[in-house]
Amino acid sequence: MTGSIRLRGVSLSYPRTTDILRDLSVDVAPGEFTFLVGRSGAGKSTLLRLLAMAVLPTRGTVDIAGFSSATIRPRELPALRRRLGIVFQDYRLLTDRSVFANVAFALEVTGAAHATIAPTVERMLERVGLADKATALPQELSGGEQQRVAVARALVNAPAIVLADEPTGNLDDKATQMVFRLLRELSDAGTTVLMATHDVPLIERAGLRFIHLEQGRVVRDGTDVLALRADMRGGSLP
Repeated sequence: MTGSIRLRGVSLSYPRTTDILRDLSVDVAPGEFTFLVGRSGAGKSTLLRLLAMAVLPTRGTVDIAGFSSATIRPRELPALRRRLGIVFQDYRLLTDRSVFANVAFALEVTGAAHATIAPTVERMLERVGLADKATALPQELSGGEQQRVAVARALVNAPAIVLADEPTGNLDDKATQMVFRLLRELSDAGTTVLMATHDVPLIERAGLRFIHLEQGRVVRDGTDVLALRADMRGGSLP
């Protein structure tokens, strides 16, 4: 299914290093909202890069959006990326282009029909509450507004799966809630969302599933935030 994520026995290592990810087996169902939590260096960003197939596993298999790491060919990567929306903590906006142009760029590079681009971007900016900022440059926006532009850019292609890498890490609580609400609404409409975060209070308020990584391993998968807090205080690995 195009909205599903499945990892089986996945490990990733580089030459002369220990495993960065170790023996991960995880399933995320289509339309599910799941948090990916862990300390800095736990492997969250690396796992998201693996899901986007920016890197391939050393061992095991990643199946995502109808593609498999065991069989995917380089020429198929653009088709996979069109099914994914990726949101970065540091926004990665084009500073010399307007808000409208930043969102439109995601459609242009995937070959969308020219006549459809402007109305699609306008609808998306309306959805994220930035219709009045269409002509602004990124540096003229607040951090929360820049992140909403990044979310709009990730969503404008109607992806089956959204991978969000610490999208609220640099935001205040109000902006955090706004970005989370956008992603939650997307999930409620049927899109799979995997959101990396270190924000345990956000996870607690949401009451949703989380996958806890430590040292590249899954140490907890569930909704028990009290157990997660204990893990984060004391460490779950021997």
